[in-house]
Amino acid sequence: MQQDMQSEEEITGINITPLVDVMLVLLVIFMVTSSYLDQAGITLELPTASTGVAVEQGITISIARDGKRYYKQQVMSDVKLIELLSDKQGEHITIAADQHTPHGQVVAVIDLVRDQKIFDISLHTLAD
Repeated sequence: MQQDMQSEEEITGINITPLVDVMLVLLVIFMVTSSYLDQAGITLELPTASTGVAVEQGITISIARDGKRYYKQQVMSDVKLIELLSDKQGEHITIAADQHTPHGQVVAVIDLVRDQKIFDISLHTLAD
């Protein structure tokens, strides 16, 4: 009886090392997959360009075929875009517009970005 009580008293703590290992693996999986989920919701048919060059990643504003503007899969009105860009001077802005988006929609977004004193702008295209 004395021996049974000693063995029960010795196992009073829970070993959390396996739990921490599992949580770290889940965190890494979440971090890797979250970068792919950022672009998955909006389908754009990007134009091709043979003279395109790679640019640094920054803020990407997407313009769908119907003219709707998106930032991270959220529809953005002009007011929301201005709020987003108001403190982003010095940032790089990439505009990803569907090749069937009216030219005027793209120009309107470029003007909106420039009005916020952001002049580092590029257009997202596919390599030819």
